[in-house]
Formats: sequence, C-alpha cells, structure tokens
Amino acid sequence: MTHNEFIHFNDQPCRFKLRSGKEIFGVIRGTHGAYYFYTLGERIRQRYPSGSDSWGQNIDLNDVVGAEFLTGSDLMVG
Repeated sequence: MTHNEFIHFNDQPCRFKLRSGKEIFGVIRGTHGAYYFYTLGERIRQRYPSGSDSWGQNIDLNDVVGAEFLTGSDLMVG
C-alpha cells in the first residue's frame, strides 16, 4: 500500500490484509514518516495528544495489501 492509498485509513479502525495473507484488526497511525499498528484497545488507551508511539508496533506499509473500514463501529478514533 502506498502512502497516498493509506491516507484515507490513517488512524481509523480497519481490517488490514497483509502480504502474508494474514488479516489484522486495529488502527495504523502514520507519524513522522513511520507507521505503527495498534489494537483498538491500545489506541483508545493511548489517547490524544500523546506523541508517544510506545504502544504501537512498527509496520511497513509495503506489507499491507488491503484495508477496509470497520463500519458501524463506535470506536472510531479521530
């Protein structure tokens, strides 16, 4: 996934499909040129405006081949 494709999904609860075929559910947040994956629980606990990404796991956007919003979720971050 390119940065331009990702921008619509930034910091929103989604289902992400990885190149390996695995699906992960959570949030990917792009900050300072890096991307971090959070479970929904981790992202909610982190809260704004913390600049720390200590809870997130570094992820390479090249490993993400698809994304879909988790519609109907009351957990939208933003």
